[in-house]
Amino acid sequence: MVRQYADECYIPAAAFRRRAEKRGSLGADLVAWEADLAKYRPSLRFGFATLQQTGRQLLFQVQVFLGDMNSDAISVELYANGEKHAGPIIEKMSRGERLAGGETGYTYTALVPATRLAADYTPRLVPQREAALVPLEAPFILWHDSLSWR
Repeated sequence: MVRQYADECYIPAAAFRRRAEKRGSLGADLVAWEADLAKYRPSLRFGFATLQQTGRQLLFQVQVFLGDMNSDAISVELYANGEKHAGPIIEKMSRGERLAGGETGYTYTALVPATRLAADYTPRLVPQREAALVPLEAPFILWHDSLSWR
């Protein structure tokens, strides 16, 4: 527990020195990013999610609607809890073409080995920004709550 705290919080704190450089411009950028997350977060939502098994792999597809959020401000991930002594599986999903229509939406995909049940996986939206400590500074993570493959 102490080692995890040191690895995830204490050691990265040294990166805060970078935020003070150039009159704190990096810190100011991060504060603006956090404000955008708070402002646009209510407009983020998931659409349809699908699953295909192709041989020994699972292909997950999920629609994500961003509203006015910049697509680079978030990462779409496929998450599965760890088993036994292994850590969780976190697979970054790839952004595809923009969806047709008035809303800003994209289809995201991930291909994973079929070594786990499809029901073990859940898509999620996670804030992302270089030098940001997520979830410490941006605790918002949006989980898909209604999956067709469960």
